Amino acid sequence: MNDYTGVWKLLYDWQTIVAGALAILAAAIGGWMAYRAGSVQAKATRIAADLQVEASNAQLAHLKAEKEEADRRAANDRKTREIQQINIAISALGYNLEVLQHIAHQYIIPHHTDCHRVYTDLRNAIKDPVTAAQFAATIFPAIYPGFVMICPDVHFMEWDFFEKLPFIVEKDPELLK
Repeated sequence: MNDYTGVWKLLYDWQTIVAGALAILAAAIGGWMAYRAGSVQAKATRIAADLQVEASNAQLAHLKAEKEEADRRAANDRKTREIQQINIAISALGYNLEVLQHIAHQYIIPHHTDCHRVYTDLRNAIKDPVTAAQFAATIFPAIYPGFVMICPDVHFMEWDFFEKLPFIVEKDPELLK
């Protein structure tokens, strides 16, 4: 082993001290650069995370708006369909009432009136045999047209309220009664 003495020792120790100082300086610079790189990377990661959160929030807001729009359209479509069903039911009921009104005025009321006239005339004719014979020879269609009238077949529009209008039944079942 070489043991330096004198100037060589100072020179040998000086190189070690300078090398140690340079190593410490290099380590400090390397540490600072690593810290700086980590700090920049952490800042970039936070910025990227914030951007992802903003993008996710924007996407959720967009999806929520689309869902609300779809729900609004579905509600409008349902209301439109319900209104159409109600209008069809009202039309069917109106038609059926009109048919009943015409049948009542043209057939039922005249038949009822003429039946009572025939009954009254028959009760009066039974009292006298000559009058009864004349009554029996009466031409009923000419004198009592409603008595011999035949009512035509009635064709109603059938509407199943419990099947076609379930939204009304759900809201108030007593309404249809």
